Amino acid sequence: MSSAKDVMKKKFKVLYASDSMQQACSVIIRGKISGAPVIAKKGRLIGFLSEKDIIKYLSKSKVAKCKVSDIMVKKVKSVDIGESLSKIAKFFTLKPYRRLPVTSNGKVVGVITRADVMDSLLSEHY
Repeated sequence: MSSAKDVMKKKFKVLYASDSMQQACSVIIRGKISGAPVIAKKGRLIGFLSEKDIIKYLSKSKVAKCKVSDIMVKKVKSVDIGESLSKIAKFFTLKPYRRLPVTSNGKVVGVITRADVMDSLLSEHY
């Protein structure tokens, strides 16, 4: 069976803790994605920011003058590059996540989505 490495997107959008809310929204909206990993120097995963996080913040605040670091989720669920597709599929069925960072030695090397998993599973059957 496939692993995260076989299915993940190798080209993906990232955010930085110092990015403004406006920059983050632009990346997410223009990239047509539901969220993005937040990375530090050298690609180390330090957080994740989703549409849900942004909507939650903006619905409570009249001013969007914060940084990504102010609202990003700091305890991030990620998958290792060698994780089996079956484990990732099971995770996606049990949790509300739409996308997960894929890491290798703490660095983000890709992103895997529900659609990526579904596409791979379908190709195994047809």
